[in-house]
Amino acid sequence: MYPCVTGKGIEKFADRQEKEFVLISKKKLDGIQVYNSPMDEKRIPILSTLSLVYLLIPILLYAFGWLREPFAWITTVLVVVVMTFAGRDLLAAWKDRRERSGKEWYSSFKPILPAGVVVLAWVFLSGTGGFGLQNGDYHASNALFKALIDTPWPLQAVVDHQMYKIVYYVAYYLPAAAVGKLLGWGAANVFIFLWTVIGIFLSFSWFWKVSAVKKDWKQLLALAVLFCLASGMDWYGYYILHHNPFELGKHIERWTTFYLQYTSQTALLFWVPQHTIAAWLITGLTIDSLHCPQQFKYLGMAIAASMLWSPFGVVGVALYLLIVGMILLVRKAWQALFNPQSLVFNLFSIWLAFVNMLYLSSNEYEFPNDWMWNVIDDKAELIGEWLAFWLLEFGLLVMVVLVLMLVLKKTGKFVQPQAGSGAPLYLFFAAIVILIVLPTYKMGYNNDFVMRVSIPSTFIMWAVVGRLVLSVEFNAWPKAALVLWAVILVIVMSGWVTSLSEIGRSVARYHFGPPDISKVVTIETANKPHTVQQRLGTEDTFFYQNIGK
Repeated sequence: MYPCVTGKGIEKFADRQEKEFVLISKKKLDGIQVYNSPMDEKRIPILSTLSLVYLLIPILLYAFGWLREPFAWITTVLVVVVMTFAGRDLLAAWKDRRERSGKEWYSSFKPILPAGVVVLAWVFLSGTGGFGLQNGDYHASNALFKALIDTPWPLQAVVDHQMYKIVYYVAYYLPAAAVGKLLGWGAANVFIFLWTVIGIFLSFSWFWKVSAVKKDWKQLLALAVLFCLASGMDWYGYYILHHNPFELGKHIERWTTFYLQYTSQTALLFWVPQHTIAAWLITGLTIDSLHCPQQFKYLGMAIAASMLWSPFGVVGVALYLLIVGMILLVRKAWQALFNPQSLVFNLFSIWLAFVNMLYLSSNEYEFPNDWMWNVIDDKAELIGEWLAFWLLEFGLLVMVVLVLMLVLKKTGKFVQPQAGSGAPLYLFFAAIVILIVLPTYKMGYNNDFVMRVSIPSTFIMWAVVGRLVLSVEFNAWPKAALVLWAVILVIVMSGWVTSLSEIGRSVARYHFGPPDISKVVTIETANKPHTVQQRLGTEDTFFYQNIGK
């Protein structure tokens, strides 16, 4: 993980950041190379370009499946141009890393292997592609997936004897669906499993980079466990507050009365990978733009593409994008923000975002969409549930974390991430504010807004908590700090009950290989009527009248 500091005057950058990062120089510092050539393409990080290409690949399929031919060609040309430059950067960065590391460049992956095994085993339990138990949402997801394979694009469905367009975020499924059109249902499911493995490994790499944990196999292994199992204390709400009998394998996240839920890391993968992967990737890309402003040229396209993966994830990362943009302007990173490539690629992203927005806006939006206090009559009960939800999902943990930070700062033991890495603390505080505010709004019958818009914020929160927990120095920290650290560890590990319950259910009912296609239902019958309604679009929109097929 190499930081990338750009802009004119490396010393000036360090002065501006001394409150957030350690001071740096033009030389190597503690094994970290500082780059002072802002437009040196060899310094483009591999992770960023891989993430961008991963997010853009489905857009090529969407263009010719959903758009009329002139618009399909425009979109395809823009995407191919950006992917070509990204591919060039990727090859240059890979070659440069090999040259700098010598013949033993592959040995740098050894510390990552144990963590990689944990993450891979986690995906094998997730149900994606039929590997592991497929949870309730797969009833509808498999129906959508099968329709994408068997029927022409764009998708349509007959509901109440009337033909409707299906308006849904389909990007996650499209590459595997294309394979399925050529090779069938089984091959499509194997491919979507491999496709998910790639996305999850990229996501974990971002989690590592955002947390700024050292490249040590023990720390990375612990970080991988946190990445897979992190969750709020749902067990307390489900078992204690609601007096439910304990049952390992139970889905315990929906314990509130008013559909408030911050989904655990495991449930995100096991239930909604189509939302999760893109939200994690664009969160990492956005934060890393603070350290490598030249990446800003690709950020717009990544976020525009992600609108077809998870519009909720894009909404969740929007505030962080605004914060990052303002900070880069304050830093006067003009050369990176306004060089010709950055301007052209971000203009491309406006087109892509415009087309995707028009497509998503063609949904009928026949579902609840209002402030919670307008939906719930009993305001006292609502306030009580808010307080319980905030406290158990993140509030208690954050309070102890803040006290620990104050103790460490007072004793001079608080260590910031090295320059050019990790999520700054102000993004951690922004995440907490967002997590406080989100439950005040409801969108969707099951409140998808709260569950999915929160994904970037919980990603940041858990990465920073992981950094703090794994930075413990037993021989250097004062006793008060060690006691607080132990309390944080207990809170974090107690939250793992939620994820372990999901994993236990998958182990007990494990399935290996693609699901039986004869048991996959149609789009119209896959969900409850009100859930089907959430996916219906109308042809009487600007998109379908002028741009879409």
